[in-house]
Amino acid sequence: GGPFRMTIAGRNEIALDDVWFGEVWLASGQSNMEFALARAAGGGESAEADCDGLRLFTVAKATSLEPKDDVSGEWSACDPGSASAFSAVAFYFGRELQRALGVKVGLVHSSWGGTPAEAWTSREALSAEPALRALVADFDAARSDPQAQATHAAKLEAWEKANYQQDTDNTGAAN
Repeated sequence: GGPFRMTIAGRNEIALDDVWFGEVWLASGQSNMEFALARAAGGGESAEADCDGLRLFTVAKATSLEPKDDVSGEWSACDPGSASAFSAVAFYFGRELQRALGVKVGLVHSSWGGTPAEAWTSREALSAEPALRALVADFDAARSDPQAQATHAAKLEAWEKANYQQDTDNTGAAN
């Protein structure tokens, strides 16, 4: 239920308005999860229709060599403007869940298209897999050795030139 006002008091006081109780779901992944509602067939009409039951949070993209316990971003009520850049998959999932349960649904969108699975995997898990130990060792070497960093950068640039294609309009065409 809601909306409620929540006040948190300590050394200072913070008041939060428009607080709701309901479901909160994390939508995370790569390019398919990142795909924006505005780019989906009928996405604009979907955002216009019946998204009041959703609250949206997009995690700002940031890299780190160490796990973090905080993210940047802010909650917003769903409207055509906030929904258009939000994950289409997450939006449609949340809307159907909200309709089925009749409660507010908070959606946390944390996706980054084009990232390798290893970027989402802990160092411990990578090190525990024999086939990936060399990847961790190469990464460590690249972090501490300027020549290794230059070699890695050159290999990455060559790989991207040969394999990476920007298709910003999602037409399936190589640029």
